[in-house]
Amino acid sequence: MSKAAAKRVFLHIGRHKCGTSTLQHFLSGNDARLAELGFHYPRGLRAPVAHHPLAYWFNDAERDRRPEVAGVPLDDAVAAFWREIAAAPGDIIVSSEAFQNIDPARASDAFAGFELDIIVYLREPLDYLLSAYAQRIKGGGSSETLDTFVDRFRPDYADFLDRWQAAFPAARLQVRLFERARLDGADIRRDFLSCLGLPGTAIDGFAYPDTDNNVSIGGPLLEFMRRLNLHGLIDPACRNALYRACQALALANPAYRTRPALPAEMQQAIRARHADSVARVSERYLDQGGMFTEKVFPVGPICHALAAREGKQILDALRNLDPELAESLAGSIGAGRQFFD
Repeated sequence: MSKAAAKRVFLHIGRHKCGTSTLQHFLSGNDARLAELGFHYPRGLRAPVAHHPLAYWFNDAERDRRPEVAGVPLDDAVAAFWREIAAAPGDIIVSSEAFQNIDPARASDAFAGFELDIIVYLREPLDYLLSAYAQRIKGGGSSETLDTFVDRFRPDYADFLDRWQAAFPAARLQVRLFERARLDGADIRRDFLSCLGLPGTAIDGFAYPDTDNNVSIGGPLLEFMRRLNLHGLIDPACRNALYRACQALALANPAYRTRPALPAEMQQAIRARHADSVARVSERYLDQGGMFTEKVFPVGPICHALAAREGKQILDALRNLDPELAESLAGSIGAGRQFFD
C-alpha cells in the first residue's frame, strides 16, 4: 500500500454502543465543513457513514463474509481508500467500531508512516452490557436470553487498550468515558472534535441536532423483537425496515427503551468482575480523573414475559409507521405459533 508519510490520522475504534452511529452520521454529514478546517473524512469505504469495510479487511472472518464493497472486490476498494488518503490534504479521520474486533497488530503495517491518534470511548460495564444486549436483539441476529448474555459478556477494557498500545507504541491513545457529564460540551460530537484539537470557536460553528441514531430498545419491544428472532419471523427483505421502525418506536415512546431488570446481586457481580480491569484503565489511560459513574438500573428477576396486550400495542404502533410491515408481522405471528404468553 502506498501512503504519504507524516500525515496525521485520527483513528476512532469505538467501542460500539458509545455514540458511534451518532458521531459517524455527524462526520459524514459535515465532511465539507471538516475539510475547510483541515480534516478529510474519506468517502472510500464508507458503509454508508463509517469505514467498516476497512476494519473487516483486517479480520479474516469478516473478509470471508464480505468479499466486496458495492460490487467492488474488497482488496481493490481498500487499495483505492489508501490512494484517497495519500492524495487528500490535511489530517485524516477514520471511524469504525468494527476495529474493536480485530487484532490491532494486523493493522500496524498499514498505518506505519502516519502520525496516529487512536480515539476510543468506553461505557460503564453494566450499562454497556445492557445496551449491547439490546443491540443484538434489535439487529435481528439473536434470540439469546439476557441471563445467557450476562454469563458470557466479559470485555476486558484494560487488555483491549494494552493490545492497541502495544501494536502502536508511538500512537497517542485518547481514552474517553462515554458519560454525558464527562464529555466536552456534554455531547459525543463536540467531544470528538475537541479530540481533534479544534478550538471552541470552530466546534461551536457546527450544528448539533438532537438525534440518537441508534437508540437502545427496551421494555416489551425488546422481548417482542427477541421472539421474532426466536421464531424466525423476520423476512430478510424487511429486516432494515423493521430495524428503522424499532428505532422510531423507541424514540417516540420511553416505555420502549426501558432497560430490563436484573437482580441486585447480579448487577453487583457484573461490576465486581470488571473492577480490576476498570481500575487498570483508570491508572494507565485516563486523563479525565475519576472512574465510571454507576447508573441506577431496574432491580428484579430477569423476565422474558410478553402479554398479548403488549404485542397488540406494538403492532398497532407499527401500523402507524409501516402498515405493510405490521400486517406481514401480524400474519406471521398468528400462523399457529405460541408467540405471546
